[in-house]
Amino acid sequence: MHGLSIKINDLRASQEPSSDIYVVEDTNGADDGVKALFGLMQEHGVRLYKGRESEGLVSRDSVVIVKVNSQWDQRGGTNTDLVKSIIKEIVGHPDGFTGEVDIADNGQAQYGSSRARVRVS
Repeated sequence: MHGLSIKINDLRASQEPSSDIYVVEDTNGADDGVKALFGLMQEHGVRLYKGRESEGLVSRDSVVIVKVNSQWDQRGGTNTDLVKSIIKEIVGHPDGFTGEVDIADNGQAQYGSSRARVRVS
């Protein structure tokens, strides 16, 4: 993992329930940053893969929704190489992935940032 920086600042929520957030910085999808992220999660007891005899987030037949940042065309967006790396890890399920991975965003504007209508016939 040459050139990869993992910086963990341990902060605790003052109220319950709270969420655990795992961060890997300075990754671009062409390195092992996503693997490092899932490895960091596993070190803290959160496994990616759910098997017959192990708990985890994704079973072989899960439907996984990956929420990206793609709504506004002028405000940056999700690094598609990172999305590709996440999908690669999910479909690499050791029991053989038979589920589905969907890419989605929260479309707050009814017709997108340009308000263009798309017709499907």
